Amino acid sequence: MLVGFIFRVAPPSMSSTPKSYVIVLAILLVFSFLIRLIGWDDPYFGFHIDRRLSTLQMSISYARDGVDFLLPHPYWMMGWQQPILLELPIYQALSAWASVFTETVLSASRGVNLFFALLTLPVVFRIAAIQFCTKTATYAALFFAFAPLNLMYHSATLPDISVVFCVTLAYWALAEYLKGTQNKTIFIVFLLAGGYSVLVKPLYFLPVGVLLVTHFLQQWGYPRMKNLLNYVGRHRAVICLFVVIAFVMLLWTEIQKEVNHDSMNSLQFFTFAHLSDVMFYMRVLFRWFLLILNPFTVLFFILGVLLLFRDYRGSVQLALLYSIVAYHLMFGVLFTAHEYYLLVMVPFASVIAGRGAYWIEERIQSDFKIRFSHALSTVII
Repeated sequence: MLVGFIFRVAPPSMSSTPKSYVIVLAILLVFSFLIRLIGWDDPYFGFHIDRRLSTLQMSISYARDGVDFLLPHPYWMMGWQQPILLELPIYQALSAWASVFTETVLSASRGVNLFFALLTLPVVFRIAAIQFCTKTATYAALFFAFAPLNLMYHSATLPDISVVFCVTLAYWALAEYLKGTQNKTIFIVFLLAGGYSVLVKPLYFLPVGVLLVTHFLQQWGYPRMKNLLNYVGRHRAVICLFVVIAFVMLLWTEIQKEVNHDSMNSLQFFTFAHLSDVMFYMRVLFRWFLLILNPFTVLFFILGVLLLFRDYRGSVQLALLYSIVAYHLMFGVLFTAHEYYLLVMVPFASVIAGRGAYWIEERIQSDFKIRFSHALSTVII
């Protein structure tokens, strides 16, 4: 239903797309999800076992004893085995409820995340189609499907995959609104997706805020105060919703402090200390070349960044890049040790890389007079 609504808002033009090309893309997407089934029944398979086992333990507890959203559970890590409330455990509750249809809670947890991963694909497609074109969106969706970090974590028992879906959904809703779409459903989607994001992983919601701020700054001129009031008046609905989401985030942070006795909350990792660490920059390079993207698509990404500054200066498309930069500046201390915190960057990096890949396709077509564009894009993919 949600996917149908997304494509009804702005249906992509696929009438001239050969069936063989669509079949190839479908086979690739299916293959990317088959890879995620490796280690399906092994709770110890994968990375960051302590965090995944702690999340799985909470889901099993919910399935056995019932759901209690404010009940802290131990985070089993060497030197730290105290009950703590890390996020509102909606994902754990969904896993527990879905376990009635599966043999184990582990299968339900992995299945829930693969479901969210599948839903994220058309959202990434629509973001790229709105801000660029359908062919760029096709590249973006395929790059997202095969991003190494996604292949590593999409079936892991972590809440992050569902949050990435909600963040991209909120980003799409805001991009649709800024494009001129006036639809009550857009506002409902934005509120629900944003609310879920800030209740589970508040820092992941940053790209949505960057998009709104970018749109405002690009239209903010003289006289400053008059333009500010005019902007607020024109976009008061979405601004009010954004304020509500921010209030929910702050309220949830206070609840966390109360439950955890001030020992931890979602926003305590906001720091710039990592910027003076040389190893931080080394890790960033390593992860962008081998985890967020791969050595080929990272070249498309670099080209996409250059095209953004050449062709989209003063446009909201630059928010894609600003989001990545702001996230690294503000929350780099978190993914210094935990690379899965970069999962939220994969959709935006894939869209930019898709723009670079489409430019390569255009140049090859014009320089070598290639007629069969879909055959060429299949080769590039």
